[in-house]
Amino acid sequence: MINTGFMAWVHWETLCRLAIPVAGLLGSSPEKTHALAAAQGIDPFASYAEVLASSSVDTVHVTTRNNSHFEFVRAALLAGKHALCEKPLVMTTD
Repeated sequence: MINTGFMAWVHWETLCRLAIPVAGLLGSSPEKTHALAAAQGIDPFASYAEVLASSSVDTVHVTTRNNSHFEFVRAALLAGKHALCEKPLVMTTD
Protein backbone atom coordinates (compact mmCIF):
# COMPACT_ATOMS: atom_id res chain seq x y z
CA MET A 1 0.00 0.00 0.00
CA ILE A 2 1.47 3.32 -1.04
CA ASN A 3 0.29 6.25 1.11
CA THR A 4 -1.70 6.47 4.31
CA GLY A 5 -4.54 8.81 3.40
CA PHE A 6 -8.26 8.22 3.07
CA MET A 7 -8.18 6.22 -0.18
CA ALA A 8 -5.44 3.96 1.17
CA TRP A 9 -7.80 2.96 3.95
CA VAL A 10 -10.65 2.40 1.49
CA HIS A 11 -8.38 -0.03 -0.39
CA TRP A 12 -7.15 -1.52 2.90
CA GLU A 13 -10.69 -2.16 4.16
CA THR A 14 -11.62 -3.87 0.90
CA LEU A 15 -8.58 -6.14 1.04
CA CYS A 16 -9.34 -7.06 4.65
CA ARG A 17 -12.94 -7.93 3.80
CA LEU A 18 -11.66 -10.19 1.02
CA ALA A 19 -9.07 -11.78 3.36
CA ILE A 20 -6.22 -10.61 1.12
CA PRO A 21 -3.09 -9.92 3.17
CA VAL A 22 -1.26 -6.59 2.89
CA ALA A 23 2.50 -7.14 2.70
CA GLY A 24 3.53 -3.69 3.83
CA LEU A 25 3.07 0.04 3.81
CA LEU A 26 4.94 3.06 2.52
CA GLY A 27 3.63 6.35 3.85
CA SER A 28 4.50 9.95 3.14
CA SER A 29 6.97 10.06 6.04
CA PRO A 30 8.95 7.51 8.04
CA GLU A 31 6.94 8.42 11.15
CA LYS A 32 3.57 7.76 9.51
CA THR A 33 4.86 4.61 7.85
CA HIS A 34 6.19 3.07 11.07
CA ALA A 35 3.25 4.10 13.25
CA LEU A 36 0.59 2.75 10.91
CA ALA A 37 2.51 -0.36 9.93
CA ALA A 38 3.04 -1.22 13.60
CA ALA A 39 -0.64 -0.62 14.36
CA GLN A 40 -1.65 -2.97 11.55
CA GLY A 41 1.04 -5.58 12.19
CA ILE A 42 2.62 -5.28 8.76
CA ASP A 43 6.04 -4.38 7.43
CA PRO A 44 7.04 -0.74 6.96
CA PHE A 45 8.89 0.07 3.75
CA ALA A 46 11.58 2.74 3.73
CA SER A 47 11.35 3.59 0.02
CA TYR A 48 9.43 2.82 -3.13
CA ALA A 49 12.50 1.03 -4.47
CA GLU A 50 12.27 -1.30 -1.45
CA VAL A 51 8.58 -1.96 -2.19
CA LEU A 52 9.37 -2.84 -5.80
CA ALA A 53 12.29 -5.07 -4.84
CA SER A 54 10.30 -7.03 -2.26
CA SER A 55 9.45 -10.60 -3.20
CA SER A 56 6.46 -10.42 -0.84
CA VAL A 57 4.83 -7.70 -2.98
CA ASP A 58 3.03 -8.74 -6.14
CA THR A 59 0.54 -5.86 -6.36
CA VAL A 60 0.98 -2.19 -5.50
CA HIS A 61 -2.00 -0.08 -4.51
CA VAL A 62 -1.16 3.50 -5.50
CA THR A 63 -3.23 5.99 -3.51
CA THR A 64 -0.84 8.94 -3.57
CA ARG A 65 -1.43 12.49 -4.83
CA ASN A 66 -2.97 12.56 -8.31
CA ASN A 67 0.10 14.10 -9.93
CA SER A 68 2.30 11.18 -8.82
CA HIS A 69 0.08 8.31 -9.98
CA PHE A 70 1.70 7.78 -13.37
CA GLU A 71 5.23 7.71 -11.96
CA PHE A 72 4.38 5.10 -9.30
CA VAL A 73 2.25 2.91 -11.58
CA ARG A 74 4.84 2.96 -14.38
CA ALA A 75 7.62 1.94 -11.99
CA ALA A 76 5.50 -0.88 -10.57
CA LEU A 77 4.70 -2.25 -14.01
CA LEU A 78 8.32 -2.03 -15.12
CA ALA A 79 9.28 -3.95 -11.96
CA GLY A 80 6.88 -6.72 -12.93
CA LYS A 81 4.29 -5.87 -10.28
CA HIS A 82 0.56 -5.49 -10.73
CA ALA A 83 -0.68 -1.96 -10.03
CA LEU A 84 -4.03 -0.73 -8.79
CA CYS A 85 -4.34 3.03 -9.01
CA GLU A 86 -6.76 5.42 -7.43
CA LYS A 87 -7.94 7.65 -10.28
CA PRO A 88 -6.73 9.52 -12.32
CA LEU A 89 -3.76 7.79 -13.90
CA VAL A 90 -2.49 10.99 -15.56
CA MET A 91 -3.23 14.70 -15.19
CA THR A 92 -3.55 15.63 -18.87
CA THR A 93 -4.32 13.87 -22.13
CA ASP A 94 -0.76 14.62 -23.27
